[in-house]
Amino acid sequence: QREEEMEERAERELEEARRRSEELRDALDQSAQEFAQRERAAGAEGFARGVEACQVEIQTLKDHIGVLKEEEEMLKKQLNMLEEEVEEARSTGAEARRDADDKGMQLAILRAARAAEDSVAASASLTH
Repeated sequence: QREEEMEERAERELEEARRRSEELRDALDQSAQEFAQRERAAGAEGFARGVEACQVEIQTLKDHIGVLKEEEEMLKKQLNMLEEEVEEARSTGAEARRDADDKGMQLAILRAARAAEDSVAASASLTH
């Protein structure tokens, strides 16, 4: 009888240990699931922060591109103005060269005429 009681007691304790083991296993599974959920949530939050940072960087780059395009337009206008000034200076230089050539020709003609007059005057003085 005593042996049966001990066996029953041992079976109850074994059953209790199994039940307790099952509870602990369930609690451990629950904890693992909660931990995995928290990790996924933290990962998602980190990903969202990364996406947000990328969006800010993209907007910064777009703003920078806008500034660069404005600068490009300004530089194009300045280049056009300089090209016009150079063309105008070339044109003015060519006109100045033509004017100088014309004045040089006039001067040469006047000098030739004066030399001719002097020659005529010298000849006239010799003949008188």
